[in-house]
Amino acid sequence: MSLGTFADLRQWIEENEPGWFFVRLYDRDANLIDSLDFRYAKALHAVDLDAHSPLPGADGHVEVLSRFRLDPGPCTVRETGSPRSVVLKAGHDDGQCCVAIPVNRGKVALEVRCARSERFAPIHLAIPRVWWSVTNDAGNVPIDRWWDRPLTFAGEQFRATAPDCLALRLPWAGWAERVSIGWRGRSRRDRIVLRAEDVVKLPLRDLGDELSVLAADVPSCLELSVRAEGVWYGPVLVGTVPPRASPAPTTRCRPLLLHVLSAPRLMTVLSRVGRSKGARRTAVRKLRRAYYRPRASCGGDHEEFIRQGLALLAAIADGESSAHPISDRWARRARLLGASDPTVVAEWRRCLRMAAPTAARNAHHALQPWEGGRG
Repeated sequence: MSLGTFADLRQWIEENEPGWFFVRLYDRDANLIDSLDFRYAKALHAVDLDAHSPLPGADGHVEVLSRFRLDPGPCTVRETGSPRSVVLKAGHDDGQCCVAIPVNRGKVALEVRCARSERFAPIHLAIPRVWWSVTNDAGNVPIDRWWDRPLTFAGEQFRATAPDCLALRLPWAGWAERVSIGWRGRSRRDRIVLRAEDVVKLPLRDLGDELSVLAADVPSCLELSVRAEGVWYGPVLVGTVPPRASPAPTTRCRPLLLHVLSAPRLMTVLSRVGRSKGARRTAVRKLRRAYYRPRASCGGDHEEFIRQGLALLAAIADGESSAHPISDRWARRARLLGASDPTVVAEWRRCLRMAAPTAARNAHHALQPWEGGRG
């Protein structure tokens, strides 16, 4: 409808309140200049929201209390489109109506009917709340639930090749300016939020380097901060990584490289071991005749002698119950060879067993007196 003066407009609004009104401004040629809307209820003086943070606390998000300051008298609050007269928890006081907005509601469309009125006034309330979940960077993992309490992450989710992302659901697009995430006690990573974004994805792999330097015997805490309308909120705990098990201590062991070992030095060790008469001496002589080439300082013959000689040392060491004249260095090399090539060690053990009876018989005959004489 068209009204000639502001006095006519004021009178018409008084007669039709409460309600949602639109004012359109045109020029002389009937071209639209601007369009404005407002809600007006004469008995409703203000709508106040209790102070709250858009980030959840230790126990998650909490109900936010909205206070309708009204003229004294009865008041009815209902959700738009609901047949019920009161759909949210409301408390009445003299000149005030308090309505608790549930934690799972971000935007609420209400209708308020004040005293001595037949119509409802529409009221839209926006409660900014931030939620989070875990998805992947490809976006093909559906997010079926959003959380307002700390999550438990696995260390594998922070590897350089992991696709996992922390997804943040903002109250609405354009609400946040920047988000900051990082480990407690360490530096943070900032990310600018685009105006069209209402869901922000933060790859967990970007935090893996910082996680690797944190103490492994205590939980690692991941914290989040959000900047909106020039104000920083947080930090708040969004997840933890349980203490990582410390690896069992291992003995440092160098790999066995046959080509770098000295054949003459090994032969010297074997000669010292084979000085005593018996099976060991027999086995050392057999090794010398079959494999030792003094002039072959490198090549296949050299490495084969090293392999066979270490195998013989391993077989001799296994057969001794007391200390033997083998240095710790060569004993360790013999054990490594035995672990990597047990077959050749087994062959030298068999050689020692077979040589033992022959050596014992020879020793027995050497001790017998000579009974022969001249005929």
